[in-house]
Amino acid sequence: MANDIKVREEQLYGVAVRNISLKGQAQYIEKIENAQITNKVYEITTINNGSVITSNIIPSTTHYSLFVLENEDYSKGYFLIDKKCSLTKYMDGLRDKYGCVTNNNIGLIKKMPCIFANKNNSYKVATPDQFAFFGYIAGIEEDDTTYKIYFSTTCSIEQNKLNQHEALLGIKSKDATNELDIVHWSIKKVNIKKALKSIGIRVAAY
Repeated sequence: MANDIKVREEQLYGVAVRNISLKGQAQYIEKIENAQITNKVYEITTINNGSVITSNIIPSTTHYSLFVLENEDYSKGYFLIDKKCSLTKYMDGLRDKYGCVTNNNIGLIKKMPCIFANKNNSYKVATPDQFAFFGYIAGIEEDDTTYKIYFSTTCSIEQNKLNQHEALLGIKSKDATNELDIVHWSIKKVNIKKALKSIGIRVAAY
């Protein structure tokens, strides 16, 4: 493969086709606003190790998904998470609607912004160089035991900021632990963009 990765995007609601050239295999993330329709519609393209994921979304302003994994660098464009720790706890009354992925709710779930994190290094504390990522779900596959989540990321967030503002972000805490200490996937009824902005974090793709 040539050093340049050529990505050709077809027309999006009347926007002309563009050619994007990338050097090497470095991750590249670009946000495209389509001002001709609505400022809430975006096409997000993520390139991870040569794979391309493109999704058109209208972001939710009422809910977000929180993913906490272990030893995941989020570089492949997808990850696996066990169904036993997915959408089963920390859901604040949302389990009836989102307790599993169905044809009725998958569209809503894919519209939700996401925080993609790794477990804290110790209880309620991440290492200074530990970052979570803000982004979106691009697709979901499943088998009997596992969800395979395809995703796009738009920016990184210092994870200790999430620990410090857990209540504002809807992250559950009890005694000396919080949700960022536990591998799981949960959905929060929080406007995550607004909450992050209030603590000085501006996220892309809004």
